[in-house]
Amino acid sequence: MPSTTLIPTQARAHLTVRVLGAILLLFVGVDHYYEYSVGQYSVLPTIGTLFLLNFISATVVGVLLLMPLDRMSHRHGGAALKILAASGFGIAASSLAALLVSEQTPLFGWMEPNYRPAILIAIASEAAVAVSLALLLVLIHRGQPSSGKSRSVSKSGGSFTVKASQQRWHHMKSEPSRPRTPLEQPREVSAHRRDRSSARTTARLAPCARRRDRLAGDVLTDIEGS
Repeated sequence: MPSTTLIPTQARAHLTVRVLGAILLLFVGVDHYYEYSVGQYSVLPTIGTLFLLNFISATVVGVLLLMPLDRMSHRHGGAALKILAASGFGIAASSLAALLVSEQTPLFGWMEPNYRPAILIAIASEAAVAVSLALLLVLIHRGQPSSGKSRSVSKSGGSFTVKASQQRWHHMKSEPSRPRTPLEQPREVSAHRRDRSSARTTARLAPCARRRDRLAGDVLTDIEGS
């Protein structure tokens, strides 16, 4: 019973964390595009390019995370999901680190003036993406050894069965042959034994027969003499 209720719970938690991380990652991308277009970050030589690349990569990874990759490809869906989760985590973590650095020291010639509301929203969203996608990677990693263990258990069970059958065969092969019971003996052997038993009986009765013949001869001799 615990296995039937645990598997749907894990799948539901996996899907919830995955969708939450994807939506937050899309929000991070939209926020960077907003700062790029409206906040005039596009005029900054390196920062503007990084903001645009952040928007593109976050949008692509977020959309792919929302797609049912495990259903579309049963063979490569798990690996693709792990790569996407790691990529999204890298996008969020690098953006958060760059933002925190730019608040303390110039980064590529640009330094944020203060922690205005847009910066606080960016910090909160990027931290939430990093946490959710890191949790998704943990859930994916925990889900993999179970299949691996089941395969190892099945393989070990199969090898144990083969070894047990081989040991049983060797034991039967090395076991000394037991004597046959009377029911398993051939008919010739039983007939020979009957002949031997009848011969023994005849040999035992032969002295009695000779003694009887001798007494009968004495009686006949006495009758003739009288």
